[in-house]
Amino acid sequence: IGKTALAHGWVNTLTREDVYQRRHFIQLDTEHIRELLDSDKLFMQYQAAYATLPSCTLFVDDFGAAVFNSASRLSTLERFYNALLKSPDIQIIFSLRPYEFAWLEREYPGFLQSFEVINLKNQSLIEQLHILEKALIRLNQEFRIIVPRASLKKIAEYVERFPTLGQAPRSAI
Repeated sequence: IGKTALAHGWVNTLTREDVYQRRHFIQLDTEHIRELLDSDKLFMQYQAAYATLPSCTLFVDDFGAAVFNSASRLSTLERFYNALLKSPDIQIIFSLRPYEFAWLEREYPGFLQSFEVINLKNQSLIEQLHILEKALIRLNQEFRIIVPRASLKKIAEYVERFPTLGQAPRSAI
């Protein structure tokens, strides 16, 4: 599974527990980061909106892509998220690729001190094939797509060889 699916699964499991029934899950992509960095007015509006967040888990998908190699963006976002990091009722999850995390760790280790770091391993080829086979059942029903297992294996291998195709398993699907 990918990092987004993992976050959703974690939240679904967590919210089944009585103590977390009133907890909200908010997912944002990097578009909100571009918006708030492009305009002081939007920055202030986002800050005001974030100040009223209920008890929640805030998941910012692909945070690393938004800040990678940009000290000014990271500095602005660190100020922006700092108030939320101090709130005991709000947990923040940022997703980063390994090279983005390595950059943050090397250049801004202080920023990472506010977080617990969880490293997700890539799925093995066999795990990827299982995921693709399950996805193929759904795709076959919906679009009548038939792909032999040998082709699925080649697809998974190409995704590993050419990371610019995107993150597995989504890119393979």
